[in-house]
Parts: sequence; C-alpha cells; structure tokens
Amino acid sequence: MLKSAILAGVVAVATSGQTDLPVQNMNSGGYIIANDNPKSAVKFRTDYPRDATEKFFDVYAGPISTRYGEVFWKGCPPANLPDDIVKKYDGKVIAITGYEQDQVIKGENGKPDQSVPIYWAYNHHYVAWLKGKDATMVELDGTDESITGHPLKMNAVTIDDPNPDSVIPTSQFFSEGNGGESRKSYHGYPKGTAQLLESPTHFVITPMQIDTWNRNTSYGDPFVPGPESKASLAPLTGPDAVYSGHLECPCTDRITKTIEQTFATQTTGSCSVAVNSSEMCFSSVASVGINPNTVVANVTIDSATLPTGCSSVSHGPKNTTVYFNTNTNGDIKCGAGSNGVVSGSTTAIVTFALTLDPSGNGGAGQATITLTGPSNVWFGIGLGATVMKDTPNAIIVLPNGTVFEQKLADQSPGSTLPMSLTVVSNTVAGSTRTVVVTRAFKGKTSGHFTFDPTAATVNFINAIGRTPVFSYHQSRGAAVLHLSLQGAPTCICNTGIQGYISSDMNPQKAPFHKNCLPEPYADLQQLRNPTCTIEQYSGGLKCCTSGNILLDKDQNPWPNNMLTYYMKWRFWYQDYTPATNTTPASHENMVRFFRQTEAQAGEYDVVQAPKGTKPEDTVYQITGHFQVKDGVSPCNPRTSPHCTGMDGAGIMLRYSSCHCHAPACISCELWNADTGELICRQVPVFGNSSTATSDNPYDEKGYIAIPPCLYGPAEEGLLPAPFLSYDTNLTSIKRNNNTYGHYGEMAMWQMRGTQAYMPSQ
Repeated sequence: MLKSAILAGVVAVATSGQTDLPVQNMNSGGYIIANDNPKSAVKFRTDYPRDATEKFFDVYAGPISTRYGEVFWKGCPPANLPDDIVKKYDGKVIAITGYEQDQVIKGENGKPDQSVPIYWAYNHHYVAWLKGKDATMVELDGTDESITGHPLKMNAVTIDDPNPDSVIPTSQFFSEGNGGESRKSYHGYPKGTAQLLESPTHFVITPMQIDTWNRNTSYGDPFVPGPESKASLAPLTGPDAVYSGHLECPCTDRITKTIEQTFATQTTGSCSVAVNSSEMCFSSVASVGINPNTVVANVTIDSATLPTGCSSVSHGPKNTTVYFNTNTNGDIKCGAGSNGVVSGSTTAIVTFALTLDPSGNGGAGQATITLTGPSNVWFGIGLGATVMKDTPNAIIVLPNGTVFEQKLADQSPGSTLPMSLTVVSNTVAGSTRTVVVTRAFKGKTSGHFTFDPTAATVNFINAIGRTPVFSYHQSRGAAVLHLSLQGAPTCICNTGIQGYISSDMNPQKAPFHKNCLPEPYADLQQLRNPTCTIEQYSGGLKCCTSGNILLDKDQNPWPNNMLTYYMKWRFWYQDYTPATNTTPASHENMVRFFRQTEAQAGEYDVVQAPKGTKPEDTVYQITGHFQVKDGVSPCNPRTSPHCTGMDGAGIMLRYSSCHCHAPACISCELWNADTGELICRQVPVFGNSSTATSDNPYDEKGYIAIPPCLYGPAEEGLLPAPFLSYDTNLTSIKRNNNTYGHYGEMAMWQMRGTQAYMPSQ
C-alpha cells in the first residue's frame, strides 16, 4: 500500500490575494494546488477569502441515515439557500468562486458541528447543483453515464425560460474532486473566473455514501475494520488495514448475476452467428418484437428452402410461423422471395409501429408510422438515435392534435424541421391518442432521417411530456424496433448476451452495460480488465445500488445502530458585474470539460500484482486517448449545467482535477499528445493520523487529498492557461498501487475552463 506522496512545488516569497484577511476556511488545515508557477514571485492564495469582496454562505443537505455496510446513493431533498442570498440575487447574478464540502453531525445548543470521519462514512462521490428559480430538477433513469461517469439520476434543466436570450446559466453543477478526497482538495478558481448563476434558490445533492463505521469504536478511536464480506479485497490485519473493503463495493453473496441471450432480426444476407437450438429459437420471438400470441406454430424442419437456423414467416397480423431449420447445406438467405415489405411494433414509453413498403410512393418507398401515447401531454420519438446527443429527427405529437418534426439537440429542444409527413389519421380513445403518418423513405433534408428498407432494426428514443406544450420531458428512454418481412423468412440471429445485476435489497434486475473502448481510445480491453464483462465483474458501482448491504447474507452486525449526519457545503461567492461597452464583465463563466481515462467504462479494477513483486514495481497503469471535443457538450449552458456552449474554437483551461480513490491512488497525468506538453500532473497527499479528532478531523491515515491544477495570471502565482482547440489530442495516464487488488477505481478528468476563439489571458 502506498504510504505517502510528496507534491513537488516551489516555495514562493509571498502569497497572492489580500494576505491580511483572517482565514475562514470551513475545513481546517489549508489547501494546496499541484502546479505553482516557479517563475512567479508569489504563491497562489488558497485560503478563503482571497480578498475582501469574497463572501460565503453555508447549506446543509440530508439527513442521511445508514446502518453498517449500507450504501446511500440517492438524491437528498432540495435545501433552501439562506434567505438573504435568495433575496439579494433574485433577478441578479451570483458568481460562485469556490466551495468546500464536509459531512457532519449537526451541533446542538450552540455546539459546533462534528465532522464524520471518512472511515465511518465514506463519500464515494457526489454530484451537486445550485438551482436558480427558473430551473427545474428532473428525475432521470440512470442509464446515461456519459455526463459524469456514474449513472446520473437527476439533472437541473430550464423548462419555461422567461429570459431565453440570456447567456447566464439558471443552474450550476459541482463534481470536481468529488469523493473521499473532496474535503481537503481545493475547489477554488482563479481571479475573474466563476460559475455564474441567475437567481439562486436551492442546493441539491446526490451523494454516494458507504457506511464503514465499526460500532465497537467511538469518535476519537483509531479505525478498526468491522466485519467484511468474503468478496472484499481489503486487508483486515497489519499496518495496511486502515480502510474498509466496503468502500470498493464488493459483489457479495447478496448479489445475483443474470445472463440472458439476446437476438435480432435480419432481412438480408445470413446471420453472423446463427441460433443453434430449437429451444433458443422458439423462446426468442418476444425479444425481437413478435407477439407470441400471433405465433400459430413452432416448427423444427430440415429444409433446403429456408435459411439455416431460426427464422419467422408472417402471413398476416395474427399468423406467424417460427422455423428452426437444421439443414446446413443450403444457401437460402434471409428474406428469400420477399417483396421487400417489412413491419414491426414495440411499446416502450410510446408505442411505435412501422411499415416500410419499397413499392409505395411511386416506387420511391413509403414509410407508414403509427404512434400511440397519452392524449393530455405531448409525446414523440427520435428516429435512429440512442440519446439526444445523436441529434435525431423527432416526430412530436401535441394534445391538440398538432404533429410536427424537430431536429433535437444535445440537452436542448433543437429546431423545427420542414414537415415531411402526411397525417393519415389522428384519433383519441379515452386517454390515448393514436396518430398514423406516412412519408418517403429518403429524408426531405439532411436533418431528416432516411429509412433503410434492408435494415431489420431501428433505434429510437421516445418521451412523454410534463405539459401540453413541447418542452422538457417527464419520462424518456431508448429502445429498438425490430422489423419482420411479410410472406418471406426473417432470420432471427444470435447477438450475444446481456447481463443483469440485482440484490436482495434491490431485486429488480438492472442491465449491466460496460463500454470498454478498444485502442486507440483506451487499454482496458487490452489489459483484459475484469470490469468489462459481466462474467468477471466482482465489484464496483453495479454492486453498490442505494440500499444495498455490502456484507454477506450471514452477516448482520448492529442492525439497528444507525449513523445519521448531513452533507455540509460552504459556497464562496462575489457579486457579478456585467460587461459594458468599455469594460469587460467581472467574471467569465466556467464551463465543464469531462472525460474518462477508462474510456466510458465508468470504473475499472486495479488488478493485484503477482506475489513476490518488488514494492517499487507494484504499479497498475491505464491509459486513455481522446480529443477535447469528446469532453464537451456544445449546447446552451443556460438550459443545462452540462453544456459548454456553441461558440468558440476551444477551451481555455482554468481548473483540472482527476478523480482518484484512496487507498491506491499514485498519480494522474494529462498530456497534450500533439505537442508532448504535460498539462497537469496530480499526486495525492495521504493522511497520516490514526484517528480523526475535532482538532484534526481531515488527516485520516490512508485517505487522500488531490491538489488540482489551476491556470491563470502569473501575478496570482499561476501558470498560463493552456488553450486547447476542440481537435487537440490528449493522453491521460493513471497509476495505482496494486499491492492489493481494488474494485471500482476511477480516473475521470473533471475540468473547467472558458470558451475561447484564440489563445488569450
């Protein structure tokens, strides 16, 4: 286990900022950054306040109550901001210049708050928002991990914007250095930069907390491991037993893995992988959109007139025969003898049915689309997409019967498309509206979707609204429509497996998705990292659903001894002055720039070094490669805090931090692969105290702080801000100590900068 680490830096002769101000840090002990400017005569002031104009307010979220071994990973109720802040900035802009975070047991009767030791309640990570009065918190389904690297379960969005021409955000997002390292990692910004927010009203946080408190110990006692599951990789004895294995989310015997076969239809050619048994064939029909009630016969046959393996032939709406053909000598292809007409129907959030007739529309091909959804709010689909970021051609239906087309944008409604649809019927039965429309195969413009009559599946997103007016959705999701031929064999192909994970506390099966990109993007596949497959997965986020108990079934210590505490944040802020014709604005808004070294896997395992490895060689390294544009979302930052805007040629980097877990973190490096320049190198600072006390609450042995890289004026003691064009190639290198194995490690770059057209300070 890595015992200590030292940050290289140059001691300057003075400190930037107003040095005669008393230090008011919420978290005692001081902060440092990773990249002091060695040529500057001053050292950047990390103590708050940096000058007399910088003020703070505190806010609590919670309470959080857990038993030993329990995971808490859900949103806390929105917390009201102090009345004076809400009143002062109603209709105005606040500039958030930094923040501090802690977990505390609230003091009573005038007593101070007590920080909860990180070895009692481990903050795995958090995502948090400051919400303005014109933003709305919406629940998400947790399937989109691209924004934060973790399943995002809510977000702040602007739905009905009374001032849509404004460029000031209506919400802000906070997730930098966002885990066990957060209390002693610096979260401040260079002078003249901030996260701008209009009309702040609430603080919202989704923390992931893991209860690791051995109830046989009291506050002020050293850490002693409590009971651990057999899946835990943490040492229980010896000098390295300073952390709980719970914090790495082992998959205990309370976890159930389910692996199911998946299938897809194919209307041309032959299956890459054929279904190889009649049992698999006949059980596959429902998963490819064939209603089992329409199947009149399941037939095993040896035929030279059908494709080898599994196929279905439809002779009408309720007349489908499924064949398993054992003949392997024929060369009959999928779709043999077809007139090309395909159709299918599926129900996700919206019911979507599609028929493609190549002979229709004068031989140019006609698509008939049937959509069914609620009659009292809008609903719609986006064709050929899995997320809004795909910017699909959407068909939207309003409660008054209006049908229109839209080119969706990332985190934004996008723009209206010219109408390419002909409405055939538009009816309401009870609370349900059904619309039938037709259009040509080929899209009317480049923004329209073009149907491929040979494709047997259509990806789509679908949603229903909150109100009759087309705006932010109430529910949304992605789905696949499978198409089958009429009167000709549609092949049913083997497309591999889909894994699911459930637990005794969360019995509903959750899909296991891992997108371990291959080289040249990242090396987890090449390393055969266990996180990438359901078969090898042994620990991490997928086994840490909120409410899970990270103990084996026969372990149940202290079941009624609850730990109750709050998340406490201190936000530092200044007044914002907008630009005039002669003077710039007081602050530039800092937009978010995020990318994973683990290349969309969301986490990875630190594989234990072989026994006998020399201590200096116990290093596990992963590498990722990406471009700047891969880490930004070019949408309107007023409407969503994850948007970077649609202007500029790149990012002027101001703040950079890599998410790294105790106890194995060694370093993170970010390189400009085009120039060979090192942009940021972070080395953790490890705690050395065996106990957490009120006088020394943040120095727990084995746990870390991660000083960030800051960039700005030399007179502040900072290095110049690097300009990164959107096509700049970056390389990230992450190193961990692998004396022991570790589950669920992360290597995410959580950065902020300002949009720029050319290098400038």
